[in-house]
Amino acid sequence: MAISIIALMLDIASYLGINIDGIIVSAGFAGIVLGLAAQTVLGNVFAGILINVLRPFRIGDEVTFLTWQYGLIAPSYYHGPMVPGYRGKIVRMGLNYSEIRLDNGDNILVPNGVLIQAGIIEHNRDRVKSTIRVEVDKRISFKKLSELVNSKIAKNTSIMIDIKKGLISIGMSITDIQANIYGVELSIVADRKHISQMKNEISDIIREAIVELSKSSS
Repeated sequence: MAISIIALMLDIASYLGINIDGIIVSAGFAGIVLGLAAQTVLGNVFAGILINVLRPFRIGDEVTFLTWQYGLIAPSYYHGPMVPGYRGKIVRMGLNYSEIRLDNGDNILVPNGVLIQAGIIEHNRDRVKSTIRVEVDKRISFKKLSELVNSKIAKNTSIMIDIKKGLISIGMSITDIQANIYGVELSIVADRKHISQMKNEISDIIREAIVELSKSSS
């Protein structure tokens, strides 16, 4: 029935002298555009259904998602190994988009079709990582600095108790070397509630060590 009606309309258009070829070409092009648009939308919806059913993550989860669609610009100086992804908390999971609140406070809406293809790193909700970066005069030996920092940490009773209990871990490494200075990074993994206090204590320790070694080397 529908084919008969279309054939009748084409016959009438031909009889009236209307350019049928142009109409067919335009309709075909419009159909291709609408089909591609619908494919993207339906792809996002289908991905959203899968995400909500399979639950690879939940609202409130802290995640980093890695995808080639959203590139990142590397920092101007080395920060140690960098994960090329966006880190934040899942705040909404819709059919077309999922919303993530980034660590800097901004929200990003990610199409579910992109998110379902991305690599997802799930972070421990109770333990977080923080870093301290300082620049050190090259006249100060990294070995001496490391030994002095470790010695000061060993004398800090509260920090040592947490380390022995496995509540915190501390790492120290050189990140970059320049003409007169080199960069040092301390990575701290600790309980979310105490990370700020721990970071402040470790910052004081390394700065005290740098001051002491600076005086002895001058």
